[in-house]
Amino acid sequence: MVNPNIEAERLPTTAECEGAMRDAWREIGTIAAKNASREPGESRFSRESRSSRISSCSRPSSTSSSKWPIVRLGDVCEVRAGADYKAVRDDNGAFPVYGSGGVMCRANAWRCPANSVIVGRKGTLDNPMLVKEPFWNIDTCFGLIPKESILPEYLYFFCRNFDFYSLCQASGRPSTNSDAIKAVSLPLPPLSEQKAIVAQLDAEMERADGIVEQARRLAAAAENLKKALLKEAFE
Repeated sequence: MVNPNIEAERLPTTAECEGAMRDAWREIGTIAAKNASREPGESRFSRESRSSRISSCSRPSSTSSSKWPIVRLGDVCEVRAGADYKAVRDDNGAFPVYGSGGVMCRANAWRCPANSVIVGRKGTLDNPMLVKEPFWNIDTCFGLIPKESILPEYLYFFCRNFDFYSLCQASGRPSTNSDAIKAVSLPLPPLSEQKAIVAQLDAEMERADGIVEQARRLAAAAENLKKALLKEAFE
């Protein structure tokens, strides 16, 4: 007997699920292929290739082959260590308290200003966060406070790409220190080009998030379809 509820939901057919999944994975494959085609060590936004991607920031050909200056994180931001939060904890406080894994509670004081980037000191090192409000950071993470030469968003995207686990010098629980963080090298384009890079990365990240969400929904729909088919067969 056909279940009327299943008919009303109009679950996608197996063929529809398979076709939509193929489209989503094809899109993911296209992005992956573009990344794989770059030369080893070439940045997605290297000066040699970015003129075709960011036309608004094109430069005369005489300078197109030059490199962006390489600086250290300690040159472009203050690395502020975290501290114990017990004395400032306040469930009704105006400021979030962050550890390396995210928000833990609230506080009535802050250590880092808005638009600072959190990176882990121990434990979780691969979860950088850009915080748009003042916050208190505990001793499991550092607050990177950008100076005028670097945009907070550009700093954040760099930290998302950088392997902070590579700074660990001991076995056991992953950990690093402020000197190692300050010594990390990064390319520093002019602010106008940082803005263009951030804008393009924002757009491409949003597009990628959409693909992931589409794949998640399709996987869930396919699973529901399988359950519905089994239910139909035995009821």
